[in-house]
Amino acid sequence: MDLGREFANDWSMKKSFLVSLFFLYILFFDFSSKAFALVELRAHYGFSKPSQNISELCSACSNSSVVPGMPSNNGIGADLIVSLPAPLERIGIGARYENSGFSSLSQGLETRASHIRTAVLVNYRLINQLIFFGPIATYGLSHSGSFDITENTVKLYEYAADQARSYSIGAEAGFRLIAFTITAEAGYLDERWQDAKNSVSSGLTKDINFSGTYAKIHLGFAY
Repeated sequence: MDLGREFANDWSMKKSFLVSLFFLYILFFDFSSKAFALVELRAHYGFSKPSQNISELCSACSNSSVVPGMPSNNGIGADLIVSLPAPLERIGIGARYENSGFSSLSQGLETRASHIRTAVLVNYRLINQLIFFGPIATYGLSHSGSFDITENTVKLYEYAADQARSYSIGAEAGFRLIAFTITAEAGYLDERWQDAKNSVSSGLTKDINFSGTYAKIHLGFAY
Protein backbone atom coordinates (compact mmCIF):
# COMPACT_ATOMS: atom_id res chain seq x y z
CA MET A 1 0.00 0.00 0.00
CA ASP A 2 2.76 2.45 0.98
CA LEU A 3 4.82 1.57 -2.09
CA GLY A 4 1.83 2.07 -4.36
CA ARG A 5 1.01 5.41 -2.75
CA GLU A 6 4.64 6.55 -3.04
CA PHE A 7 4.73 5.51 -6.71
CA ALA A 8 1.51 7.41 -7.44
CA ASN A 9 2.76 10.53 -5.67
CA ASP A 10 6.11 10.32 -7.44
CA TRP A 11 4.43 9.93 -10.85
CA SER A 12 2.08 12.84 -10.11
CA MET A 13 5.06 15.09 -9.32
CA LYS A 14 6.89 13.99 -12.47
CA LYS A 15 3.80 14.55 -14.58
CA SER A 16 3.34 18.09 -13.20
CA PHE A 17 7.02 18.82 -13.87
CA LEU A 18 6.80 17.56 -17.47
CA VAL A 19 3.64 19.56 -18.14
CA SER A 20 5.33 22.70 -16.80
CA LEU A 21 8.36 22.11 -19.02
CA PHE A 22 6.10 21.61 -22.03
CA PHE A 23 4.32 24.92 -21.52
CA LEU A 24 7.58 26.77 -20.95
CA TYR A 25 8.88 25.28 -24.18
CA ILE A 26 5.78 26.45 -26.06
CA LEU A 27 6.00 29.97 -24.67
CA PHE A 28 9.67 30.72 -25.10
CA PHE A 29 11.25 28.48 -27.75
CA ASP A 30 11.00 28.04 -31.47
CA PHE A 31 9.25 24.68 -31.74
CA SER A 32 7.80 25.28 -35.20
CA SER A 33 7.86 27.78 -38.03
CA LYS A 34 4.10 28.12 -37.48
CA ALA A 35 4.85 30.15 -34.34
CA PHE A 36 5.40 33.13 -36.63
CA ALA A 37 2.19 34.54 -38.08
CA LEU A 38 2.54 35.85 -41.62
CA VAL A 39 -0.43 38.24 -41.51
CA GLU A 40 -2.15 39.91 -38.57
CA LEU A 41 -5.34 41.96 -38.81
CA ARG A 42 -6.43 43.67 -35.62
CA ALA A 43 -8.80 46.33 -34.34
CA HIS A 44 -8.02 48.64 -31.46
CA TYR A 45 -9.43 51.10 -28.98
CA GLY A 46 -7.09 53.68 -27.51
CA PHE A 47 -6.48 57.15 -26.18
CA SER A 48 -3.81 59.82 -26.15
CA LYS A 49 -3.30 62.81 -23.85
CA PRO A 50 -2.31 65.96 -25.80
CA SER A 51 -0.14 68.43 -23.91
CA GLN A 52 -1.42 71.51 -25.78
CA ASN A 53 -3.00 74.21 -23.60
CA ILE A 54 -6.38 75.52 -24.77
CA SER A 55 -5.55 79.10 -23.79
CA GLU A 56 -2.71 79.13 -26.33
CA LEU A 57 -5.23 78.54 -29.13
CA CYS A 58 -8.05 80.78 -27.99
CA SER A 59 -6.88 84.32 -27.33
CA ALA A 60 -10.46 85.54 -27.83
CA CYS A 61 -11.90 83.18 -25.20
CA SER A 62 -12.76 84.79 -21.89
CA ASN A 63 -12.94 81.41 -20.10
CA SER A 64 -9.96 79.62 -21.64
CA SER A 65 -8.29 79.35 -18.21
CA VAL A 66 -10.95 76.91 -16.96
CA VAL A 67 -9.63 74.24 -19.35
CA PRO A 68 -5.86 74.02 -18.67
CA GLY A 69 -5.25 71.25 -21.16
CA MET A 70 -6.94 69.34 -23.93
CA PRO A 71 -9.11 66.36 -22.94
CA SER A 72 -8.00 62.82 -23.71
CA ASN A 73 -8.25 61.98 -27.39
CA ASN A 74 -10.16 58.65 -27.67
CA GLY A 75 -10.86 56.53 -30.71
CA ILE A 76 -10.83 53.30 -32.65
CA GLY A 77 -8.77 51.98 -35.53
CA ALA A 78 -7.22 48.99 -37.23
CA ASP A 79 -3.80 47.59 -38.16
CA LEU A 80 -2.74 45.29 -40.97
CA ILE A 81 0.72 43.77 -40.36
CA VAL A 82 2.64 41.43 -42.67
CA SER A 83 5.75 39.63 -41.41
CA LEU A 84 8.80 39.50 -43.66
CA PRO A 85 10.01 36.12 -44.97
CA ALA A 86 12.64 34.12 -43.03
CA PRO A 87 15.14 34.91 -41.67
CA LEU A 88 13.52 38.34 -41.07
CA GLU A 89 10.21 37.00 -39.78
CA ARG A 90 10.47 38.97 -36.54
CA ILE A 91 10.05 42.20 -38.53
CA GLY A 92 6.57 43.30 -39.54
CA ILE A 93 5.45 46.09 -41.86
CA GLY A 94 1.96 47.32 -42.49
CA ALA A 95 -0.59 50.10 -42.22
CA ARG A 96 -2.52 51.73 -39.39
CA TYR A 97 -5.88 53.56 -39.57
CA GLU A 98 -7.05 55.72 -36.65
CA ASN A 99 -10.30 57.61 -36.13
CA SER A 100 -10.32 59.57 -32.89
CA GLY A 101 -11.57 62.73 -31.24
CA PHE A 102 -12.86 64.39 -28.09
CA SER A 103 -15.54 66.73 -26.82
CA SER A 104 -15.42 68.82 -23.67
CA LEU A 105 -17.71 71.45 -22.10
CA SER A 106 -16.75 73.52 -19.06
CA GLN A 107 -18.28 76.81 -17.91
CA GLY A 108 -19.56 77.69 -21.36
CA LEU A 109 -16.32 76.78 -23.17
CA GLU A 110 -16.74 73.82 -25.54
CA THR A 111 -13.93 72.14 -27.47
CA ARG A 112 -14.37 69.46 -30.12
CA ALA A 113 -11.81 67.62 -32.21
CA SER A 114 -11.85 64.84 -34.78
CA HIS A 115 -8.85 63.13 -36.35
CA ILE A 116 -8.44 60.57 -39.12
CA ARG A 117 -4.88 59.35 -39.50
CA THR A 118 -3.39 56.77 -41.86
CA ALA A 119 0.18 55.67 -41.22
CA VAL A 120 2.81 53.15 -42.24
CA LEU A 121 3.74 50.78 -39.42
CA VAL A 122 6.91 48.84 -38.54
CA ASN A 123 7.36 46.49 -35.58
CA TYR A 124 9.98 44.06 -34.32
CA ARG A 125 9.19 41.10 -32.07
CA LEU A 126 11.99 40.44 -29.59
CA ILE A 127 9.88 37.52 -28.41
CA ASN A 128 7.58 36.06 -31.05
CA GLN A 129 5.89 32.92 -29.80
CA LEU A 130 2.55 32.48 -28.06
CA ILE A 131 3.75 35.41 -25.99
CA PHE A 132 5.19 38.30 -28.02
CA PHE A 133 6.88 41.58 -27.19
CA GLY A 134 8.79 44.31 -29.00
CA PRO A 135 9.01 47.91 -30.23
CA ILE A 136 6.58 49.44 -32.72
CA ALA A 137 6.68 52.70 -34.70
CA THR A 138 4.41 54.51 -37.16
CA TYR A 139 4.78 57.44 -39.54
CA GLY A 140 1.73 59.40 -40.69
CA LEU A 141 0.99 59.42 -44.42
CA SER A 142 -2.34 61.26 -44.47
CA HIS A 143 -4.28 63.34 -41.95
CA SER A 144 -7.67 64.97 -41.86
CA GLY A 145 -9.71 66.51 -39.10
CA SER A 146 -11.01 69.59 -37.39
CA PHE A 147 -10.68 71.34 -34.06
CA ASP A 148 -13.45 73.70 -32.90
CA ILE A 149 -13.72 76.08 -29.97
CA THR A 150 -17.13 77.47 -29.01
CA GLU A 151 -17.86 79.86 -26.16
CA ASN A 152 -21.42 80.41 -24.93
CA THR A 153 -22.82 78.86 -28.16
CA VAL A 154 -20.72 81.21 -30.35
CA LYS A 155 -18.15 79.40 -32.50
CA LEU A 156 -14.89 81.33 -32.31
CA TYR A 157 -12.44 78.95 -33.95
CA GLU A 158 -12.70 76.11 -36.47
CA TYR A 159 -9.28 74.81 -37.43
CA ALA A 160 -8.61 72.24 -40.16
CA ALA A 161 -5.71 69.77 -40.43
CA ASP A 162 -4.54 70.90 -43.87
CA GLN A 163 -0.83 70.58 -43.08
CA ALA A 164 -0.22 67.87 -40.51
CA ARG A 165 2.62 65.50 -39.73
CA SER A 166 2.92 62.74 -37.18
CA TYR A 167 4.92 59.79 -35.94
CA SER A 168 4.74 57.46 -32.97
CA ILE A 169 7.11 55.16 -31.14
CA GLY A 170 6.16 52.65 -28.48
CA ALA A 171 6.19 49.06 -27.30
CA GLU A 172 3.65 46.27 -27.59
CA ALA A 173 3.12 43.02 -25.72
CA GLY A 174 0.50 40.32 -26.06
CA PHE A 175 -0.30 36.67 -26.58
CA ARG A 176 -1.87 34.37 -29.12
CA LEU A 177 -4.77 32.07 -28.41
CA ILE A 178 -5.06 29.69 -31.36
CA ALA A 179 -5.37 32.23 -34.23
CA PHE A 180 -6.50 35.18 -32.11
CA THR A 181 -4.29 37.85 -30.56
CA ILE A 182 -4.69 40.25 -27.65
CA THR A 183 -2.15 43.06 -27.52
CA ALA A 184 -1.46 46.07 -25.30
CA GLU A 185 0.51 48.99 -26.75
CA ALA A 186 1.81 52.19 -25.18
CA GLY A 187 4.17 54.95 -26.26
CA TYR A 188 4.45 58.52 -27.47
CA LEU A 189 2.59 60.12 -30.40
CA ASP A 190 3.94 63.29 -31.98
CA GLU A 191 1.18 64.92 -34.07
CA ARG A 192 1.30 68.57 -35.13
CA TRP A 193 -0.99 70.63 -37.33
CA GLN A 194 1.10 73.36 -38.93
CA ASP A 195 -0.50 76.64 -39.98
CA ALA A 196 -4.00 75.31 -39.29
CA LYS A 197 -6.49 77.77 -40.79
CA ASN A 198 -9.41 79.15 -38.84
CA SER A 199 -12.42 79.18 -41.17
CA VAL A 200 -14.36 81.47 -38.81
CA SER A 201 -11.75 84.24 -39.06
CA SER A 202 -10.16 84.44 -42.50
CA GLY A 203 -6.39 84.65 -42.51
CA LEU A 204 -5.87 83.46 -38.92
CA THR A 205 -3.60 80.40 -38.57
CA LYS A 206 -2.27 78.48 -35.58
CA ASP A 207 0.17 75.65 -34.97
CA ILE A 208 -1.69 72.98 -32.97
CA ASN A 209 0.17 70.31 -31.03
CA PHE A 210 -1.73 67.07 -30.36
CA SER A 211 1.41 65.28 -29.14
CA GLY A 212 1.37 63.18 -25.97
CA THR A 213 1.50 59.71 -24.50
CA TYR A 214 -0.90 57.07 -25.83
CA ALA A 215 -2.15 53.58 -25.08
CA LYS A 216 -4.13 51.01 -27.09
CA ILE A 217 -5.74 47.60 -26.68
CA HIS A 218 -5.82 45.42 -29.81
CA LEU A 219 -7.97 42.40 -30.62
CA GLY A 220 -6.86 40.59 -33.74
CA PHE A 221 -6.63 37.56 -35.95
CA ALA A 222 -3.26 36.15 -37.07
CA TYR A 223 -2.56 33.43 -39.62
